[in-house]
Amino acid sequence: MREKINALALQWLRRVSSDDTAWHKIWGAIRDAKPDGIDIIKIGKEWLKKAKPQHQGWYYVWLPLFDRTKRDQELILLALEWLENAVGKNSAWGDCWMTLYEDYEDKNVLESYALTWLAHTAKQQNSRSWAKIWRLLWDKDKARDGLLTCGIEWLKEAPRGREGRSLVFDPLLQSGQAREG
Repeated sequence: MREKINALALQWLRRVSSDDTAWHKIWGAIRDAKPDGIDIIKIGKEWLKKAKPQHQGWYYVWLPLFDRTKRDQELILLALEWLENAVGKNSAWGDCWMTLYEDYEDKNVLESYALTWLAHTAKQQNSRSWAKIWRLLWDKDKARDGLLTCGIEWLKEAPRGREGRSLVFDPLLQSGQAREG
């Protein structure tokens, strides 16, 4: 019975558009079932290449593949391309960036992408990782002028009590660029 369900789900994955909002969920269910004879990694990579940057499932297919094969250059390149194209289009951008940042050797490329993303999304308030990425770059003394500007913009939009607010506010206060209240 399980084999039949997996076969039907696999047919569905191959038939349905890469834009379908359930694609990543069905793929994840097949992945978790670990069926024999199905190359779930290959199927996931093929989908990552076709899916639009704004598809909310992109990161959730990429992450388990990357966790399995961290040195897979194809997955790294797919993530770099996605990061470049998904700025402001996908709320998982920061999570993907942070995951890749831990393992990718060329930090300058990722830091450049992050600076663009931070500036572009400062007013959107749709990412849990915005303040963490901002602080990481601030502490590394990267592009302080740009970080100063987008940090102030983010604080203007961030409600009091917002998770991560102190990650941005405290260094700006210490630098004399922000004031309490």
